[in-house]
Parts: sequence; structure tokens; C-alpha cells
Amino acid sequence: MTSQPQPTLTDIDLERYQRHLQLPNFGRVGQAKLSQAHVVIVEVGGLGCPVALYLAAAGVGQITLVDGDEVSLSNLQRQVLFTEANIGSNKAVAAAEHLTQRNSQLQITAIAHTLTDTNAVQILQPADLVIDCSDNFYARYLINDTCHQHDTAWIYASVLQQQGQVALLQPQYSCFRCLFPQLNSALDCNQAGVLGVLPGMLGSMQASLAMQYLSGVNLPANNQLTRVNNWPLQVRTIELAKAPNCKLCHGHATAEELQKDYHARPTADLARQQLSAQDLADLQRSTNVMLIDVRQEEEHKKHNIGGTNIPLSRLKTELIVQAKATYVFYCQTGKRSLYALEQLIADQPDILNHCQLYSLKGGTEKL
Repeated sequence: MTSQPQPTLTDIDLERYQRHLQLPNFGRVGQAKLSQAHVVIVEVGGLGCPVALYLAAAGVGQITLVDGDEVSLSNLQRQVLFTEANIGSNKAVAAAEHLTQRNSQLQITAIAHTLTDTNAVQILQPADLVIDCSDNFYARYLINDTCHQHDTAWIYASVLQQQGQVALLQPQYSCFRCLFPQLNSALDCNQAGVLGVLPGMLGSMQASLAMQYLSGVNLPANNQLTRVNNWPLQVRTIELAKAPNCKLCHGHATAEELQKDYHARPTADLARQQLSAQDLADLQRSTNVMLIDVRQEEEHKKHNIGGTNIPLSRLKTELIVQAKATYVFYCQTGKRSLYALEQLIADQPDILNHCQLYSLKGGTEKL
């Protein structure tokens, strides 16, 4: 990021960003820094939508959106960039179109793929700032390690039900692994639900932190984590110190050991284990298929396609895998069922040698 950009603004900029220019600690210099910045937003969901909206409105010159997912009807409750007309479209592409209509002066790039360990360096390295709007720890470890390697700051946030947290992680201070040294198997909002307004609150906080970092105004002398509890509204900020046993900050782990934490996420290796609705119908005609619904009991009772209901949180303890059997896991969108598949393979690396495991791609929404 250019440290002292020349505060040259066009007549359009002077009118569009007038309220920014009136701020005594921001002004022309701050706006010029935003216009020369490149921000990568990883996933355009409940968090990514408000982040992208506010940064585009603020005039961040280059924004890259990364998301391999498609818009679904259930997304519209909290993902405010999209409309019913976007259902079935790639999120990054649809978001880029909306943002360009709002601010045609910006360079907005859509990458319609999931961030993986094979493309992370290429996507993240050019950025001045990376903003994590994903909903899983695999992506966060990958972002953290890649940004640490290239001395890039990034902003983390997560939301669940009525709670959320957010942090600006500057590379010279503590890292995400200092805060979360072990993979966390906590449910995401697809599994446990979230009040629609909460991602908007946390996403706005991410956007504010991004503008603070890019403009260099009042940056904290250490990394901090802000926790938000909704209903009743409570906000608390704590200092984040470097953990003495952090395997990234203190070099306690090899690159291969670090990679284990994000190799478990969906990759091309699991593509063969994902079935379309037609694939499932064909498979059911040729063999006995055991359907496993990994959603909560209330969701299963409301609508299901048969089989046994074993919620994801109880899968490890309740599922008894039979040799040579065929299992198809399903949920509403296909995310939880794929995660179930990941966990079973991670716990039993040779399990596919003894039985057939599949995830219903797109979930019941695609049926």
C-alpha cells in the first residue's frame, strides 16, 4: 500500500465523497489512500455483502470478491446485496454487478471459485488488506497463514445466532492461531441460525476497521478482538497478545503441519463424493442407499427426503458405518453434509476403502 498517496481527486470524487472530505482526521489524504487500495473480500455472504457495499460506497479503488457459492432463497434474509432475480447466480459475479452499478469508477473483480490452498497466494498476495467473510475455520487458517507469510493485514469476523466477534489482525502483532490454536468445530449460521441483522452489524464493523487501516487513522498499538452480544446489546473489546506456543508466530510447525488445518476443507478430491439430484436418483435405482439427514430435528420434521436424522453435532457418536454400505448425507444447502463427509474422512482416512460416502450437492434446496 502506498504510504503517502498524492491527494488528487477528480470533480466526481469531490462531490461523491464530500462527507468524507469534511472529516478533519480523514479528508483528502484519507480518501486518496482508499482510492489507491486493493481489498480482497473472501466470500460474499451475510458479512461480505455489507463489507462490499460500504467499501465500494467509500471509494476503495480495487475490490476483489472471492466466492464459489450460488445465491439461494434462504440467503436473502441477511445477504442484502442480492435479490430474488439473483437466485442460482454465483455470489461473487452477482455482487460485482451490483457494486459496479453503484460505483462505476472502481475496479471490481469477481472470482467465482472457493479459496483453497492452491489458489490462496495468487489471490491474496496482491492485496493491501484481506477481509475474511467466510463461515469456517479452514478458510480462516488458510487466510491467516497466507497473510502472515506475506506480511498482509486481514480482518476476521464471525456470527452465530445472537453473537459475533471481529478483529483487525496486523501482521506485526498476534495472529489468528494465537487466538484459536486448534481447529474449532463450532456450528456455523447454516447449522445453528443467525438473526439477519447481526451479520450486517459485524460486516459494518469490518468495513469500518478496513477504512481505519487503509487510511492509517488512529491504528491500535496491538491487535484487539471485539465481541458483540445482541439482545441485550453488549460490546466488549480485549487485547490480543502473541501466544508463547503459537506454532505460526514462533515457527513451531512446518509448512506441511500447518497445511493439515486447511487441507480438510472441500477440494477437488471430494468432487467425486458429491452427487447431484439426478446422480442420487440413478444411484438409488442401482443399489441400496442409506440417506442421512444431518440437519436439526426441527428441520427434518418440517421437510425431508427420507432416511435417518442424525444432526451434525451428534454424527461422530451416533453413526455406525457398515462395511460395503452406501451412505448419502444431505442438508438444506449441501454445506453441512459436505462438512460431515469431511469430518468422517478426517477421522478415518481409509473409510472410503470400506464403504461409499456421498454428499447431496446443493442439498434439498436443489430438489
